Formats: sequence, structure tokens, C-alpha cells
Amino acid sequence: MIEKVLRESSDGIVVFISPTKALVNQMFAEISSKFQTTVGMFTADYRLDVLNCRVLVAVPATLEILYLSPTQSTMINRIKYIILDEIHCMNESGAALYYEHLILLASCPIVGLSATFG
Repeated sequence: MIEKVLRESSDGIVVFISPTKALVNQMFAEISSKFQTTVGMFTADYRLDVLNCRVLVAVPATLEILYLSPTQSTMINRIKYIILDEIHCMNESGAALYYEHLILLASCPIVGLSATFG
């Protein structure tokens, strides 16, 4: 999906949501090394190229902040896909509410990824 958006859109954004800051850091490193584009990161502790990226890696709460910010509507309208990583962790650490809000707020396709089903 990331490759598709980068190829087909000159300004489209893919948002990759991970449930923890540690996974955000890991995915940021992996995506940065694989794609020749600006990758942003947004957690409670760290903010890098959030508004100037083509791929944003974040935790659910920080993406909700962007969606609820009236000054970020241009950026939000550029989001082509939201990828929810480790979706089986959705109910852990009280994050379910953030995921629910994102599903309600997003106007783009949302894809859930999990290596664990149960």
C-alpha cells in the first residue's frame, strides 16, 4: 500500500499506526530504510516531520490529535490509507477508544494487520 500511494499520488500520505512507542520506533526505522521518501513519526514523546511526510508512523492517540485539530484539515485530506498494525492488541492499554475514534473519523480505507488471530 505504501508503495502504491507513493507511486500513484504526488502528495498522498499513508499512516501506519502501531500500538506502542517501541513498535513505532521499529516501524519508522524499517520504513525509512525501505522507501526513498520522507517518513514522519508522532508519539507523545517525539514528533518528526509530521506535516511534511508521505508516510507517518504514529500511535493511535496522536493520530486522533491530528484528526481533531482544525488547523490540520489539509494534511488529513491527503491521507490515502491508514494501516493498523498489531490489530489484535486493540483492546490493550485502553487504546480501543482511540481506534474506535479513528475508524469513525477516517474517510480513507483502513487496513488491519495481525499475525495473531484468536
